[in-house]
Amino acid sequence: MDNIEAMALLTKINQEYENVPVPKYRNIDLDQCEELYRQLLELKSEVSETELYKRLLGALSQILERQKRLTIEKPNDSKWVNASERGINKAIQPLVRKPGKEIEYPFQGQDPVTGNSCSISNGHWEAKNYMVMDVLAYFFLLKEGGDRVPEQASEIFTDLESIRKRELEHEHDVVTGSSSGGLKPLGTTEIESIMSSKNWVVFNDQDFRHFTGLSLRSSEILGLLQETSRVEFKLVYPVRLKDEKGKKQEKLYAMNMFSRLFELGYIDEDVRNAAESVYMRRYYVTFNTILGELFAHNLKAQNYDWVGRELYALPPSAQLFFRRCLVHNDSSVLEFNLETISQRLNLTDKHQANRISSILDSTLEPLKANGMIESFEQRNGLAGPKFIVYRNFDKKNGNKGNA
Repeated sequence: MDNIEAMALLTKINQEYENVPVPKYRNIDLDQCEELYRQLLELKSEVSETELYKRLLGALSQILERQKRLTIEKPNDSKWVNASERGINKAIQPLVRKPGKEIEYPFQGQDPVTGNSCSISNGHWEAKNYMVMDVLAYFFLLKEGGDRVPEQASEIFTDLESIRKRELEHEHDVVTGSSSGGLKPLGTTEIESIMSSKNWVVFNDQDFRHFTGLSLRSSEILGLLQETSRVEFKLVYPVRLKDEKGKKQEKLYAMNMFSRLFELGYIDEDVRNAAESVYMRRYYVTFNTILGELFAHNLKAQNYDWVGRELYALPPSAQLFFRRCLVHNDSSVLEFNLETISQRLNLTDKHQANRISSILDSTLEPLKANGMIESFEQRNGLAGPKFIVYRNFDKKNGNKGNA
């Protein structure tokens, strides 16, 4: 096949792809996608340097990867849910990577509705990082309950003053260098130290894959944990505490120092071949920071929701919208203006039409297609475009943990 024939076939493939309605990942037939991808690979030697070829190959490969993630669950395990701690979803503002844009640290975010601040340093915070915390939350609950979710609530902190005192102790540890930090290979003594701490969990790569439903290499899991552990926050955190009458309610604690969510280390359990490729690692995580202890406290106090792991296969903006706007809200009808959604999802495109398209095609449509909302509509309000979301509450994520 000469270059002219190859370009003609590439144009034909592109036309077939363009004829698929948007959002394409949801409307394209999987067999059709695989066939177009196969044809593209056959053209690699002739047209691989053209921008059209690169764009098509990237788009089709992403669709196939998403379909793979949606179908890897075992038939008898499709109802798996994870615990999603409410403080994380409410207080942490997404900080998404933007190509070609540098972030000035610390990043200063503010919730458009509550006005609560969120400062982030030393990294990004995206949909996958929230997912990591869901998994760690469920690991922690199972450990606390002896391989089942505890039926009775407990606590670490009794009131806001007890949190302040504990934060001062952590601040002293940071100043004196008592806090270790980092992700590193562990020795026997270090493992014993983590296991003697008050709030910790242990798991391996296989456990992580099972809880997320995603096919991830050990190196990818290691990278996810490392990235998530390094981010530092100073924010207003919702903590479930008892009031004077013993009634549980959320109270807001304004942190005075930056803190990571956890510290961890690992050991290599399965190393193969001369290149020493690691096929299995075991991770030890301890929530021994002030933010980590607030996270663990909320879990012990039953301040969490349940989310189905099919959420993790959705586009990132759909995951963020579900966490930031829906999961902790029991209303059957919810209204959001464009600016509120833009801030909560970290949508920074200056063109309003692009943000609206992203909300409709990459956020609300996928949630509707997966049954996480019943329907939605766009209207014009006094403050500009707004979106109305209708819930059916016959959700896949249910309201109980896994047996």
